Amino acid sequence: MPRADLDTAIVPLPEGLSLIHGGAFSGVPVAASPDPLVSYIWAETPSDARLQLYALSPVRVTLLGQEPCPDLAAGAMINDPCVILLDFGVVSPGWVQFTSADLGDAAGVEVGISAHAGGPVKRLAPVRHGEIYRLEPNPELYEGVRFVWIHVAARAPWRLSEVRLICQAKPVNYVGSFACNDALLERIWYTGAYTVRACYQHAYMGTILDDRGDRNTFSGDAHVAQAVSLTVFGNPDFVRQNIAFTPGPDDHNGILSYSLFWVLSIAAYVEHSDDHASVAGWLGSAEFILNRANDVYDTEFHQSWSGWDQRLGGGFEFPDSPQTRDCFKMLAIRAWSEFATVLERTGQGALSERFRGFAARRIAELRGDPTWVARVGLFAALQAVNAGFTTPDEHTAIAATYGADPVDFTFISPFHQYFVLRALARMGRHDDAMRLLRDCWGGMLAHGATTCYELYRPELNAVLPHRSLLDCSLTHPWSAGATTWLSEEIAGIRPLAPGFARYAVTPRPGPGLERIAASVRTPQGDLALRLDTTSGMFELNAPPNTLGQVTIPSGGRRIVEVAIDGMRIWPSDGRVPPGCSAIHANADGVHLDGVRPGWLRATVIYAGPLPVPLVPAARTYRAQYLGQDCRTGGSWGGRYGMLGHQLLSGIATAPLNGQLPDFVAAVTIREGNQPLHTTCARDSTDTRVLAADAGNRWPREVHSVTTNPSAHSVWLKIDLRREQPHALALYLLDWNGG
Repeated sequence: MPRADLDTAIVPLPEGLSLIHGGAFSGVPVAASPDPLVSYIWAETPSDARLQLYALSPVRVTLLGQEPCPDLAAGAMINDPCVILLDFGVVSPGWVQFTSADLGDAAGVEVGISAHAGGPVKRLAPVRHGEIYRLEPNPELYEGVRFVWIHVAARAPWRLSEVRLICQAKPVNYVGSFACNDALLERIWYTGAYTVRACYQHAYMGTILDDRGDRNTFSGDAHVAQAVSLTVFGNPDFVRQNIAFTPGPDDHNGILSYSLFWVLSIAAYVEHSDDHASVAGWLGSAEFILNRANDVYDTEFHQSWSGWDQRLGGGFEFPDSPQTRDCFKMLAIRAWSEFATVLERTGQGALSERFRGFAARRIAELRGDPTWVARVGLFAALQAVNAGFTTPDEHTAIAATYGADPVDFTFISPFHQYFVLRALARMGRHDDAMRLLRDCWGGMLAHGATTCYELYRPELNAVLPHRSLLDCSLTHPWSAGATTWLSEEIAGIRPLAPGFARYAVTPRPGPGLERIAASVRTPQGDLALRLDTTSGMFELNAPPNTLGQVTIPSGGRRIVEVAIDGMRIWPSDGRVPPGCSAIHANADGVHLDGVRPGWLRATVIYAGPLPVPLVPAARTYRAQYLGQDCRTGGSWGGRYGMLGHQLLSGIATAPLNGQLPDFVAAVTIREGNQPLHTTCARDSTDTRVLAADAGNRWPREVHSVTTNPSAHSVWLKIDLRREQPHALALYLLDWNGG
């Protein structure tokens, strides 16, 4: 982990920002955290605190293609054209500056920046401020930066020194924690935490560090970021401020599902904070959203966006498929139900009953179709579980219908992957969830991530080992949900009543996981847990004015005896144990109800071997890769397309050209908004050019499509009338690259 430098001169100081102050590195260092400020403790962390600045020095400097590498600490003379690559060790919200007394107008020098090592995303000439030169890629200066390239063309020699990454931070302290005997899980928790912290702005929670036109806060993305904030930083005032910053009916980005997440964020905020007073200010917007969801529930309204995964509409390309509509319906049921609980607690009984009625009616309609689990698709079925209405029999049906293959349960967005983890835990499938956690978030770390990616699949590590997927952000708080999931499902700490007045602690040690220590800040104080199933130690410290439901876990073994302060409480002799109101046990462990504030220290005797650590599940791909053909070229007739073919004309107004097999209903190609169609060559005899039909006739034409950057990619959708084994060949031509 890079060490923050608090003494670097930052000139000129951007308006509204100050050098880091008001605290010290007095916290406990955490090796698992990528955050340079993880142990920095501010004396005060008000929600309106302005951003502060600190500096990072490079952890590695490379002179590309040349040796030796310059010693930038002492200052280095740059005499020849070169490219200097600097690695600052962690993606940070910041900008680059360096010092030179003799560079002058910086002619011939450019600086490139990126969050990954694949090459600079932005490259500009630095701006001179006396002897300090600063890269200024946008008015706010900051980008997501880890790697910096200094490109030097032929020019007079000059001295380069003090290359620094100037980083911004909102004053917040790590008041929550998570530790265990599995270093990967610790790294996942702290990486998600840092991802959220790195995107904090003065007045709101940012969504990405890259300035690509959508660097703001969005109600759907913020749902996860706010949950992580409450778990790690215990800052409900800032969460309340961000909820107010992303109101529902007028500022939901045209995505009604995001407005539903805004309502769910209110419910989650109330559970953590016990702040019912703020609900009154949001009630009008929430009521509008929930009524609107009921009005459009059975209609074919345009959803705008459901998810980046192909099963969720491929971003903005196919957002209105039957499965995306069913996903919306499950989200609506969850929002109606959870907000009804909030209203009931605030004395809004009639409104609460209305929304409960919406949910009950739609659930009854759903169950009118006994095949609903198979009909709605995997993600919608999992969102039904998250909505809280599914039964054990329906969980069995979900398992029977969709299995457990990680290929199917992996979505291209970690935002959606969080809801997959959540649903699997609710169904008691913690081992499946842990495998997916390791595949997705562990895979990101193996890929080199220091913050959570916007988009990711484990296959990325082999296909693109040094680059990101598409043009996604490599620092996206919507992907940090694993942090909250580990605290709530593995440490098992979660509220059962607003402000943790009643809480649950149901830890889940298991295969390869024997030691867990975690804490969460509540309005009453810290709720902290420590356990070790190898030694039999279990400790809980609950703050004042709370009552708990606490499980002393079996961890996959058999509990022989439990004693509290030397007094045996299990097997029970019928007496109520000290410090609680009731006790019972099952295969998951010994459960204590009505646990009172203060310390609970138990000694547990286990029998049986420790569970064997989990092994990765086999990934089964229904499509078999048949190989790459670089010889046939454009004369495909007689070799490909025996059952049918489809050609992209390359002309915006022209229809697709081809003959489809009888089992294919349609082929749709989406190119995003305002794609640029170009004819590269006419009357060509180049053998690489694709023939217009199976006759392989000459001459031929070459067309290209350049998509709008916001479209990310070209999507190809094939609708089948029936399932039938077939081979699919795609022809890709690099016309300019040869």
